[in-house]
Amino acid sequence: MGKFKKDRKIYKFMINKALLIIIILTSLNGLSQENSSLFIENSLNGLYDGYREIHSDNSIAKYNNIDFSHLWLQTENKLIFGFIGKNYQRLQIKFISIIKDSSDNQNYRVFGKSKVNQNVCDFQGTIRITEIHLVDHSEFPDNKCGMIVYDFEFFENPQQSHVGVFKGKGVSYWYQDSKNQIKYDDLLKGADGFRNNQFVGIWIEYGTSNSKICNWGDYRIPMSGELGQGAGEFIPNKKYKDYGWENFLDAYFYGDKEKREKAQKIENQTWWK
Repeated sequence: MGKFKKDRKIYKFMINKALLIIIILTSLNGLSQENSSLFIENSLNGLYDGYREIHSDNSIAKYNNIDFSHLWLQTENKLIFGFIGKNYQRLQIKFISIIKDSSDNQNYRVFGKSKVNQNVCDFQGTIRITEIHLVDHSEFPDNKCGMIVYDFEFFENPQQSHVGVFKGKGVSYWYQDSKNQIKYDDLLKGADGFRNNQFVGIWIEYGTSNSKICNWGDYRIPMSGELGQGAGEFIPNKKYKDYGWENFLDAYFYGDKEKREKAQKIENQTWWK
């Protein structure tokens, strides 16, 4: 998992530095909670997915022995979209390792990388499950389906450039197959508006009061305003092409053959290695 993961001194320094900005985190917590709490409320009410009816009961205690870590590692990276800041600057997130905490059933230890423009940063942190709700799926009524709600907090490596803390809330959907195995809910993957693993939060730069809204998810970006275009699939608004989206648009939508092939090679790069 790399030097950053193994070097406990770096990780300890990272946590200590994060503690120095606890006042900033506290003062900005309202911004994070306002957006993320609204998103969770709307998700529980089925606003984003009309074919899901969410049960109100929190069934978290029934799933203590289930390891949900694979749900966040399921999707091809090129299908995970995100933005940071008011200009919808493209944000790419790659989860490299997610491990369930052996001493805490609701806690998952996360190692991954973020990318904005050409700046790639390591991060470590946690996903903590707070709620699990069963779901009635109108298109697949015989499947046992569910939704998990969680808090996340990811600390970027302070020895790298333009680094800070990702903090917020998210939701993910699952179903049980015929063998009662928990699976990533892709039952309607081909449908308009399909989405999963939706993260809503803020990024706070270390040692400053500089915070930016940042959201990401599989196939769609939650609460993405006018950025997301297209009914059948995610298409970034050309208005924001200069904020990291031009190559993506050339690769899949507007480039001629030569430009498209060149852009697709860039999109398929494993930038996190």
